[in-house]
Amino acid sequence: MSFLLPEFEDDEISYGNFSVAKRRWGTSTFDFATLATKHKLHLPYQLMDVLIGKCNSEFAVGGDNTFESAAEAFQSFRLGLYLQGISPFLVPYVTTTSINDYSGINQRDTAIERGAPPEIESQFSSHSHQMEAWPLELTMQCMAIPDAFGINEPQIQNAAKFADRWMEIARGNALLKLVARTSNTSATLATYEQSILHIWTAIEALFKSVSSEVSFRLSLYLAQLCADDYGRKEFHASAKVAYNTRSKIAHGSSNKVSFADWKQAWDLLLSCISAIADRGRLPSEGELLDELLSART
Repeated sequence: MSFLLPEFEDDEISYGNFSVAKRRWGTSTFDFATLATKHKLHLPYQLMDVLIGKCNSEFAVGGDNTFESAAEAFQSFRLGLYLQGISPFLVPYVTTTSINDYSGINQRDTAIERGAPPEIESQFSSHSHQMEAWPLELTMQCMAIPDAFGINEPQIQNAAKFADRWMEIARGNALLKLVARTSNTSATLATYEQSILHIWTAIEALFKSVSSEVSFRLSLYLAQLCADDYGRKEFHASAKVAYNTRSKIAHGSSNKVSFADWKQAWDLLLSCISAIADRGRLPSEGELLDELLSART
């Protein structure tokens, strides 16, 4: 994982099928070249070498997974980390083997052939194992949040719990899977404007029947979905401001969009995802309106 800084003592933190491990070794260009000639890579090894430069830790999904199912589980886990306040981050590619295992493979393969002890001890070598790698996010663009790169054990555990809950809620629900994918990709776009529009694509998908008085109705539903009794007025006002920013961008009338504008939209999207997870489902617009109009007991 690019950018994130592990703030835990152990080499690895695991919870259920999810784990985060510190990167323990450097990985040379010769290691990647060895992987390219003796293993199965679905992307150029030179690109792997460049993209791994800011990797301090790695994420792993346990169980018997296909690449597609592991990637979906990762997206849910990453949403959970975002809900813990972690900055958006990149995962350039996915492998079947830990970076801590294949690092040093060039020297290790040579040492094994010569009968010498390797510098980096690992059971993984081209003589006994086979690695496969796939691209995931081949980009250098990311809407990073300053001072939010540290990742600790409670955050990992809470994110894993969220991921399990979210995957259960989203199972068979194409809309929620779309929202998760859009949420994960929105932070990798080149500009604040593009990212904000992408964020609102996910938010508006939650309320498909809203076609008139859009700003007022969306803000009303968002406040009912996400806020408690005493915070709905403020949440409604904030959502309207965020939607007005989105409209100005869409209509080309926004002079300058700031990080604060992007962060407002980002936090709004995360509030929606958190509320859906807490409720265990996505309520309809009618249900939200009934809740709003129901008398308190």
